[in-house]
Amino acid sequence: MLNAKDIIQNLNFPAVVVDKQLKLMCTNSAYEEQISQQTEFSLLSELKKEKIQPFSPKELQVQGSNQIATVSMTELNGAFILFIHKVAPDLRKTANAFFSIVENSPNGILVHKNGEVLYANKQMANLLGFSCATDLIGLNFSQHMTNQDQILKDSFDAHEDKDFFEWEKHSRICLLRKDGTSQWVDALSCYYEIKGQKATLLHMRDITEQITLESRLEKLAKQDALTGLPNRLYITEYLEKTIKLANTLNYEASLLFIDLNGFKKVNDELGHHAGDEFIKAIAQRFKSVLRSEDVIGRLGGDEFVVVLNKTNKDLA
Repeated sequence: MLNAKDIIQNLNFPAVVVDKQLKLMCTNSAYEEQISQQTEFSLLSELKKEKIQPFSPKELQVQGSNQIATVSMTELNGAFILFIHKVAPDLRKTANAFFSIVENSPNGILVHKNGEVLYANKQMANLLGFSCATDLIGLNFSQHMTNQDQILKDSFDAHEDKDFFEWEKHSRICLLRKDGTSQWVDALSCYYEIKGQKATLLHMRDITEQITLESRLEKLAKQDALTGLPNRLYITEYLEKTIKLANTLNYEASLLFIDLNGFKKVNDELGHHAGDEFIKAIAQRFKSVLRSEDVIGRLGGDEFVVVLNKTNKDLA
């Protein structure tokens, strides 16, 4: 007659014999080597709660750990043989944890195939002005990008030769929100393949504050602090562009240098505060008499310069 103990000893995977009250009777060598006391206690506790049909594999959670055991059981001579086919990490919990991280990420995450949105998280919906992430599913993402990002639009279906999960460089994208307003983001894209289907993953970070700060700093770098007029740096760059454009389109432009007479006397007799107010008043008066296409800047002190577009020396 077959003996349960002899049967399990010849198996190369963990097995255990228990009585009808699920008390441990004997184990094989693979069980002793691979199954910890915690796992044993957990499995026996779960077996008391779960009904396992003979030779029907069942997944049981190992208490106090992120593991799951695949087991099956059969009856022999009034005892039960428990076969432990596999004890492995419970990927369901890992997947759920990962999904929760993605869903609640402070950055926008979107997956698309040739522009069609397959997945978007909550922050991606916020960046595009949608109340719910599911509203993005099936939309053409390229419609939410401004014309200046045409290059990225064209790359949507041009990644057939990319390697699995190959990250591309960062790029700044100006998104078009649902309400028509703009949203600047720093985007990182990668291409990957799932079940033979290629798709693109986009990771986007809101850089509105950064863009605003950069714009402010650039403005301060090219603006005269006292009058608000363009400074020497701006005028120099603008003049170079004006000369190139005038040569290309074959028209003339004029450059005027203005130096105020007697300004030193204002500073000496009335003080520098009065001198500053005088400079600001003069600057506004200059602006009021110029055309919209002309530009006036302050070089410093009492020196100003004016660029008159499409004028010759006689008209100037």
